[in-house]
Amino acid sequence: MNVAPLIQYKVIHLSTTHTGGAGIAARRLNKELNDFGVSSSFYSLGQKDYIPSKNEFVINRSKFKVLYGKTSVIAAKILSQTSFFSIFSTSAISMNEFRNRFIDNQTILHIHNWFNLISQRQLVKLIDLGIPIIFTLHDQRLMTGGCHYSLGCHNFESGCKMCPITPVILRTIPKKNTKKLSNAFMRNLNTVKFVSPSDYLKTEASQSFVLKSHKVDFIPNVLSDFNINGISHLRDTANEKKFIVGVASMNPSLVLKGGDLIDKLKSDSKLKENYVDLIYLANFIESDQSMFWKSIDCLLVPSRADNSPNVIHEAKSLGIPVIATRVGGIPELLTKNFDVTIELEDLSTNSILMSILNLKNKTFSQEQRSLAQKNLRNYSRNSIQDLLHVYSSF
Repeated sequence: MNVAPLIQYKVIHLSTTHTGGAGIAARRLNKELNDFGVSSSFYSLGQKDYIPSKNEFVINRSKFKVLYGKTSVIAAKILSQTSFFSIFSTSAISMNEFRNRFIDNQTILHIHNWFNLISQRQLVKLIDLGIPIIFTLHDQRLMTGGCHYSLGCHNFESGCKMCPITPVILRTIPKKNTKKLSNAFMRNLNTVKFVSPSDYLKTEASQSFVLKSHKVDFIPNVLSDFNINGISHLRDTANEKKFIVGVASMNPSLVLKGGDLIDKLKSDSKLKENYVDLIYLANFIESDQSMFWKSIDCLLVPSRADNSPNVIHEAKSLGIPVIATRVGGIPELLTKNFDVTIELEDLSTNSILMSILNLKNKTFSQEQRSLAQKNLRNYSRNSIQDLLHVYSSF
């Protein structure tokens, strides 16, 4: 239902990709804001599989910009094989084009993911323009010198001095990155605001060198119009013996998402012995993804680090139980006596298998499923109103 907007601004959402956690969350938020009567637009880099919907647009790069961006991706992968590590970022368009296309006296920039969309230097220039800017912390990148997840390293609390994973020749760059961002944010205290989709990451931000002096609002992601009709029971009564475990990562092989463990698990003979199958959301085309959710008995999220995964929000909205690592913002989304958690230090193929078999032997009532759904609704029920309040506070 449309309501009168609380602000007279236009909101421009910027995300490197239209997929992945940040891209999906930004697109859903954009749609929800428009439904609430706010003038909102989503922009992302052009990709072959990106077909913009209403109020969504493409940022096209020159061939040189694309090639230059690929070098940043290669460098990031070389520096870290587990968590993405982007100490370098390229700009997709020039500063002049950025001004002409996105900036006027009515616009709020809402930045979700800026790797290879905005360079570090360009980001500082944008902040120093004094225009209203909101950053959503979909990961830890904004509070570190390059890590998207710190994975137990606490150097971000002191400005990423002597980064342990960068070569000696590059070791000063993470420190410089945090210093530049910190200084830019301090120069523009009234025009830059921060949002975290999880209470966990809000706490991490308060302990970081870059963001410890800034207020971070905890505002969960919205699901917008995500809804799968026809899920009325936990298992397919025509095939009761099979227990179907869903893996919904965009890239199921990522080590950060436990992809190495899932690969090992899939070849474990005990799965077949216990009539357990794994299926992947990545194998379903976008128009058929409802079949994934209708087919699974539980969702598996064995992340080594995470913020507030969209896929858990989706599973909870459908009353589907989740097996997940107790890490990051994941515990905030889970329901006691319904979902199964694995401690990070215990994460292994064996612990995942035992968790699956434990859940397979349980029977849940409709009341238990409804409680899980209610918990999610309560968790994020004020998200749009809270975000509109942040917008209107500029």
